[in-house]
Amino acid sequence: KQQKEHRSITGKLQHLRMSRPEIQHPVRECSTHMSGGTVQGLEQAHRIKEFVIANPQRGLKLQPKRRWNGRDREFEFEIRGRSDSDYAKNPDNRKSVGGHVVYVEGAP
Repeated sequence: KQQKEHRSITGKLQHLRMSRPEIQHPVRECSTHMSGGTVQGLEQAHRIKEFVIANPQRGLKLQPKRRWNGRDREFEFEIRGRSDSDYAKNPDNRKSVGGHVVYVEGAP
């Protein structure tokens, strides 16, 4: 039962982390404990959930620079991206860490 609850909470947090950069690393760490279903992993997921609920004002506001009216076929969207990675950076397990962001009309 605890493993099912842990997976459920972590799955929901995975969706939230796209607009909440401050929880990306904790959610990633939390998701590494999903297969084992430990009590500590479930407690960590609950702490992250409580942080998100307690801080609704935090996170990215998705406000594009321009709006498309849905009809103009000549409209060209501005799409930019950034990425970064570190090969075997994690000293505990030597796993690589990477990340990326894509901006559409200035909104991530």
